[in-house]
Amino acid sequence: MNPADKSDTEVLRRKSFRALSWGFTLLFAAGGFAAMAFVPRDGGGPLIGSAACFGMVALARRIFGSSIVLGEQLKVVNPLVTHHVPYRDIREVASNSRGTLTVVTSSGRFIYSTGFGGSLIDHYVGTADRAAERINARRRRGGGSKAGVHERRALTRAWVADTCSVLAVLCAISAAVVGV
Repeated sequence: MNPADKSDTEVLRRKSFRALSWGFTLLFAAGGFAAMAFVPRDGGGPLIGSAACFGMVALARRIFGSSIVLGEQLKVVNPLVTHHVPYRDIREVASNSRGTLTVVTSSGRFIYSTGFGGSLIDHYVGTADRAAERINARRRRGGGSKAGVHERRALTRAWVADTCSVLAVLCAISAAVVGV
């Protein structure tokens, strides 16, 4: 990808997701390290608390890291799977009255966006509707994906979430070794 392509990339994400992601990360990561550092070492109890805190960070970062990326092709980033869809393969983009954004591909697959999943507030704020408009505007612009590029799915990479998952597992194993 050349630098000109990067400048044409737009990330769509609810502002509340960004704030919640960082809030959960800071709160629970601090709790995880505090449990390991400041609680007396009588058994593995503090380590179980650390494992739970790091597990919460991993879960929050996965969920609140969901987004839609408008670039050379549409990327719907969900907690576990990222969908890459060339704009020419999109049949419809719509949001319903509950604030859920759905992409329908030309093959008939429905791709739901966790980042723009149902929301009570979205009925009034309209973030899913605005995201659908941005995607449709990008589709109308044309261009984008090269011939031969097809819809694909890949595992979502979330480095902070994955690191916290590893820390949670290590804390849980350590707690089992030390004894709960």
